[in-house]
Amino acid sequence: MSATTLPRPPKAGESGPAFLPPMTREEYREFDRGAHELRYEWIDGEVRAVSGGTFNHGQVAANLARLLGNLFSGRALVTHSQSTRTRVPDGPYYYPDVVTVPFPPEFAEESEETFAAPVLVAEVLSPSTARIDRGEKRREYFRIPSLENYLIVQPNVREILRLTRDGEQWAERRFRAEDVDLPRFGVTLPADAIYEDCLPGERIG
Repeated sequence: MSATTLPRPPKAGESGPAFLPPMTREEYREFDRGAHELRYEWIDGEVRAVSGGTFNHGQVAANLARLLGNLFSGRALVTHSQSTRTRVPDGPYYYPDVVTVPFPPEFAEESEETFAAPVLVAEVLSPSTARIDRGEKRREYFRIPSLENYLIVQPNVREILRLTRDGEQWAERRFRAEDVDLPRFGVTLPADAIYEDCLPGERIG
């Protein structure tokens, strides 16, 4: 598909297209650059829209980003929330709910639109993305050499799965209503602060 046949990204107030044709990396980046309200991820030529989340989903992501930003202040680490792409080496482009990178960041493709070397990624589960976050994204994020921690976060109940790089393996620990320590970074995320201002809800299976 040539660049001239790319579908037009939706304008403000419009819904995105129900189906997007396969795209090359270059075509995807051009298309995603023109999208202002929706964001799109790229996986082996397939382009999918990043759907909006629930109140709790957005609140937990915002809380995590704020906490990490404060904890890493002055440590040459910066944290973004749902705004900047991350590229897996020779793999997909994702928009993590929360991503921490060294400062100054290493960017992919010589642009400032895509992080290339995150050290921490967090995905907040939703019913439509839980399978992807636990399967596809877990598998792909593990291929990023710089990544030290991947957090899979329940938005409605206090439960976080922390995955930590341990050489060639990854160690798992599940936190339930406990503060989440990040030994590689020497910081702890208070559970009360992660779930501050969240509404009661059901666990996402």
